[in-house]
Amino acid sequence: MKAHRFSLESVRTLRQQREQQARQRYARSLEAIRKAEARTRASELEWENALKNLEQSAADGMAAGPYAQARTGCLVLEIRWRDQRASLMESRRVAGLLLQELTLATQQRESLDQLERRARRQHAFMVRREEQNQLDELATQRNAGQPGLTGWPRRLSSQPTPS
Repeated sequence: MKAHRFSLESVRTLRQQREQQARQRYARSLEAIRKAEARTRASELEWENALKNLEQSAADGMAAGPYAQARTGCLVLEIRWRDQRASLMESRRVAGLLLQELTLATQQRESLDQLERRARRQHAFMVRREEQNQLDELATQRNAGQPGLTGWPRRLSSQPTPS
């Protein structure tokens, strides 16, 4: 019998490649989240420090002009922090979509893997069946003409039947 050949192997290879690409995109998105979290935290700390300095300066009796400039600086830092936070949320949203894409690609590849395993088992079954048929045929040919060796013991017609 011919060796096993999975007819959808090329499709399976393409799906494996698609899954690998999806896995790489998802990994990059997780790295983008990590970086966005670090930038957001740094912006938040910078803004908090500026607010503390502003409060301290106000308590120390800072003049109105420099106070207004410091307050404007704090507003700029707050806007930067909000932008970083929005960027982080977008990175998380994209990562969620990429995870769905990876999950779908994995399921599609696994379904072909399952078909391939089933086809391989079927092929192995057919090989065993063909081998058994060949062995049965060989035994039949070898034992032809020898009563009692190919099946149930036969009674020779010359032997009396017990009563």
